[in-house]
Amino acid sequence: MRNFVSVSPVLNVLIVLPLSALIACGGSYTQTDKSSDGTDLDSDTGSDADTDADSDGDADGDADGDTDTDADTDTDTDTDTDTDTDTDTDSGSTLCTSEWEPLQVGGWTREYTVTVQGTAGTAYQEVWGTTYTTDGTEAYNLYDEVSTSSVGWSGNESIGCDVDGGTGLYMLEWTMSGSYSGMAFGSTVGTLDHPRRMLPPDSEIPGAGTWVYSYSANVSFSGLPLTFTAEGAYTEVGIEEWTAPDGMVYDAYHLRNVYAEDFSGMGELTGVLDQYYVKGLGLVKEVNVLADGTDFMTRDIDSWSGLSPY
Repeated sequence: MRNFVSVSPVLNVLIVLPLSALIACGGSYTQTDKSSDGTDLDSDTGSDADTDADSDGDADGDADGDTDTDADTDTDTDTDTDTDTDTDTDSGSTLCTSEWEPLQVGGWTREYTVTVQGTAGTAYQEVWGTTYTTDGTEAYNLYDEVSTSSVGWSGNESIGCDVDGGTGLYMLEWTMSGSYSGMAFGSTVGTLDHPRRMLPPDSEIPGAGTWVYSYSANVSFSGLPLTFTAEGAYTEVGIEEWTAPDGMVYDAYHLRNVYAEDFSGMGELTGVLDQYYVKGLGLVKEVNVLADGTDFMTRDIDSWSGLSPY
């Protein structure tokens, strides 16, 4: 197996992106509605959806807001006295929610200190609401940016819910651009034949155990088509204490991803990616170590806004 460090700059970038984004999916799959609200069937915005204009036209005092035109004083037989108090203005989203990676919470940011192949830098994440993948599947839109003196990238990750009969958060698609050793590269889009489950649902934490994945991915690198395969397994290590920058201690959910990737014979990569999530805050730490013991990438949260860990 060829060492990752010795392969071309293009592969350096391509390998960093999939591992950072946990790979994408542009293939065909189904998504199950797990929302408790979802698309509100009464399509109300705080008012009753029955807009019936009573055929009897009576001046009834019911709360359905019907406009009566005739003068009869009969007692209205529709007994609805609905006082619909829900004030939601539904966006139609059917996406699940997560305490451990709160993508459903809008307007937040996270900032990190990173090292990529021994070079220090910074990273930034921000959720941009929801989007749709190339095949029309709704997904959370997570912006991710990493910058060091030698390599950097920025772009968007589409993260969906409950795919192909599974539950939890799944990486569906990513689009990135950036540079390596001062060489800029264009937009890089990755699609694959099976999505990767990145986090189980809250109801399975802890207790999710181990799950495996295997897929082939097509990557368009500045218009150049490339293919690679990946396989591996996530294992739930457990709940561990994590100390925040301000000294507060929280429970963190520790996942370990043992992976192997093959870049069409141009290079191979195996390693272990450890990730830590905190309720109300999300990803706080990750450590990616190659099979030969090389520290490939680390990420540690420094600050955040719009989120409250607990």
